[in-house]
Amino acid sequence: MGLHPALAGASWLAPLAIAFVSASAATLVLAVASGGGGFRFLGNGYNDPGPRIPALLGGLAIIVAFALSTTSVGLLGDARYLLAIMSLMFALGLWTTIGHTRDLIEISAQVVIAALLAKVAGVELRDAGDLIGIGAIHLGILALPVTVLAMVALAQSLVMMDDLEGFRAAFAFTALAWLTAAGAASGLDHPSRVALLLEAALAGYLMTTVLLRTWSRPRVFLGNAGGLMIGFALGWLAIDLTQGPGRTVPPIAALFFVLLPLFDAGSVVLRKFERRESPLERTRSGLHHYLFARGFSSAQALVMLVAASALLGAVGFFGWYLGVPEPALFWVAFFGFLLYHAWIKEAWRKLRGVYFVI
Repeated sequence: MGLHPALAGASWLAPLAIAFVSASAATLVLAVASGGGGFRFLGNGYNDPGPRIPALLGGLAIIVAFALSTTSVGLLGDARYLLAIMSLMFALGLWTTIGHTRDLIEISAQVVIAALLAKVAGVELRDAGDLIGIGAIHLGILALPVTVLAMVALAQSLVMMDDLEGFRAAFAFTALAWLTAAGAASGLDHPSRVALLLEAALAGYLMTTVLLRTWSRPRVFLGNAGGLMIGFALGWLAIDLTQGPGRTVPPIAALFFVLLPLFDAGSVVLRKFERRESPLERTRSGLHHYLFARGFSSAQALVMLVAASALLGAVGFFGWYLGVPEPALFWVAFFGFLLYHAWIKEAWRKLRGVYFVI
């Protein structure tokens, strides 16, 4: 078992501090710019201006801090493709948000970018693990398509949580914690340290946004651009953690680290198909919408969902660490999703006509 990066010596305090402080400072700069006379993003048209553009650049603060910290400790080479996909997805998300680009065009661009970078970097889901007890499932020529599908699905599931403020950053923080712990416990020093530096940058952004809200100052958000960036970063790190020589963490265990938004998005899409609606059509039928309809505040919903996500991550981590068979973890996830889907459908059915119709 490897040593956790946080315990690797005082020399590691410097890059962690660089990640944290630079993300915090960049977020403050963006907040100041947002409160000034910067350009506004036109939300629903010229008569409905949204926040100023700097307020939507929270992801940029994280990217800058991550780049500086990995450079300072000599890990930029290991993180270069991760940094590339984060930057490109952030730019794509910002472009589509400002330009009101159609969802299908945006997703097509995501697929092309993810496929090219995954192929060049060699980060592909070639081995799905022993999911049903018949041995490892090797994906062969399906490796790249499945890789892209997994990353796009995770990113889109986070985009669907856009109206629960703070969830994407807090969820990413817990997921990165489990990815860092799993990488360190399996002896993968470089991947775990890269994940830890990204988590430190995210922590700087999170702390600063909380303080800005407390002080009633102009705030900075991740927005759809930041959501895409985080989704692809988590997908990339999870696949990299489970594939290749020396990797002992199975894909099914890593799946638990990011399972909650995938559960929710999968259920929403299934219910859309049942109603013969487009899966790309935005609706208010996610788990956080249900909690809002039940009277929970945004802060209460955030705490509950982040706690649930952390618990699911613990199932994956300790299931792997304690030697629980991969098929057992797979069936827990499979039947867990079926139970969740059945429960949320019935929960909405009982609320239908009381709060609003979904």
